[in-house]
Amino acid sequence: VLTDNAPTLKYIAPATVLTATNGSNYSKITWQSVAGATGYEVYRTSSDDFSGLTLVANVGADVLSFVDNNVQAGKTYYYTIRTRDDEKSSVYSTPFEHTFLTIPQITSIANAYGGITFSWGAVEGAEKYHVYRKIYGATYYTYITTVDANTLSFTDTGATNGKIMCYTVKAVKGASASAYLAKCMTYVKA
Repeated sequence: VLTDNAPTLKYIAPATVLTATNGSNYSKITWQSVAGATGYEVYRTSSDDFSGLTLVANVGADVLSFVDNNVQAGKTYYYTIRTRDDEKSSVYSTPFEHTFLTIPQITSIANAYGGITFSWGAVEGAEKYHVYRKIYGATYYTYITTVDANTLSFTDTGATNGKIMCYTVKAVKGASASAYLAKCMTYVKA
């Protein structure tokens, strides 16, 4: 028999991880705020069975991101969040898979017959590379193509003669992508 004096159980939802992005030597995790939260606990593991979860951050309700500086190139991590209120912590959120990928370094760039050829160094853990270009001064890069992990060079036959062309490459594994750096040169048509 239930009475007005029966204990009540208040539910608090776990936070949902929204994004994971890579910087030069870190990964940044962001999550959605939860009404009534007083804080969030961020856990991480490198095991795909989610064993060995380790608390890596304990933050206030106004903090919705965590920068993980303890990452290794090419390694995949699983992040999960628990929401805290004044009484307890929530269950763990659905684990979010993310691989830390270093920035592909463009090692050479030169005019070639029919375009500009450039090469970059391999990135540990990459499954493929996305290649982008823009004319110097433009706001945004334009996607050109995707190449597999064994391809470390590209010739852009769409370079504009007499213009400074800028290129960048992103390493990709699953839904994870590296940050990027650009290299530029003036294209002189052969």
